[in-house]
Amino acid sequence: MFLDSALDIHELTNTINSYTGFCEDLVIPQRPVKCYPNKPWITKEIQYLLSRKKHLFKSGTKQELKIIQSEINTAIKREDVYRRKIENNFMTNNIRSVWDGLG
Repeated sequence: MFLDSALDIHELTNTINSYTGFCEDLVIPQRPVKCYPNKPWITKEIQYLLSRKKHLFKSGTKQELKIIQSEINTAIKREDVYRRKIENNFMTNNIRSVWDGLG
């Protein structure tokens, strides 16, 4: 089928690749993927706490909202301390401590 339509190997390769791409476009559905640009210090734990805060805000319990906000602040400070520790190890060329801290 493709051999008759091509004069050399490069043209044959391009024809087959184009046909494969055409078949993929017909068969495989495409969906848009949303990527949210979170800050690097937003971990899964902080995302979970923020989600809980949003639900508590909607329910209207102020005391629990204060508690969860305190937990969020503590988690963010903990991440900041960890980031500074790693950066300090890089600045002092203490690579062993960097790898120990990442493990």
